[in-house]
Amino acid sequence: MFYIVESDKSFYEATLDLEAVIPRLGFVILGSHDLSAVLRDKGIELDDECKVFMVTNYRQMEKMLAADMRLGLTLPWHISVFTENGATKIGVLRPEPLL
Repeated sequence: MFYIVESDKSFYEATLDLEAVIPRLGFVILGSHDLSAVLRDKGIELDDECKVFMVTNYRQMEKMLAADMRLGLTLPWHISVFTENGATKIGVLRPEPLL
């Protein structure tokens, strides 16, 4: 269900690079949330970093919604950049099990 790769880049480098790569792959970034910063702002300490990008491809979204409006429950797609045990990782939920 999860597809996660480890990056040799720092968390900061991986998030910056991902922001540049997503549009080149035909996707649009609808928004992003730095979840670790949100928690810190609320006084909750988190040892690791986590930033989530909400992405879509408008043509794919159109096809999915035309096939079944309930597929809107799976949209937009999320890409997470996070740290775990000192390593930077990038992950997504595989869409096949959800569909």
